[in-house]
Formats: sequence, C-alpha cells, structure tokens
Amino acid sequence: LQRVDYLKFIQQRTADYDAQPETLTEAERQTEFMQMGVDINAWLVSRSLCESKKEEEARALYESVRLEWSYEALGRGA
Repeated sequence: LQRVDYLKFIQQRTADYDAQPETLTEAERQTEFMQMGVDINAWLVSRSLCESKKEEEARALYESVRLEWSYEALGRGA
C-alpha cells in the first residue's frame, strides 16, 4: 500500500512542479526542482521511520523530516 501512496505522492508533487508559472527564472525553476526532490525524499524517509498507521501522525513526521533533515541526509536516507 505504501508503494501506491508513494507513487501517488510523486505524481501529485511532479504535477505541482509542472504547474509552475512559465515566468519563473531558471534559478527559481531549479530551486523548485530541488524542493520537489526534498519533498519526495522526505515523504519516503518519514514513512520508513513512521511506526503508526495513522495518516495524521505520518503527515506530522513528514513535515518534521522535511524541515529538519539536510538535502544530503534525505538523499542518503531515501
């Protein structure tokens, strides 16, 4: 089930990225792309760490991981 949820999250997050306005500069687009990677890796790491099946607890852990883990740590953890 988590694999399906993961794929759904990736699909939604990439759709959000693709919906960015075309007026973004290259630097802004690169920043958004990196943020998308952080979000996706944070989702994967948080679900790996989460012992609860409750979505609200998993969501809280996701937000914590997304804000507190470094880009490098997320890459290694994912």
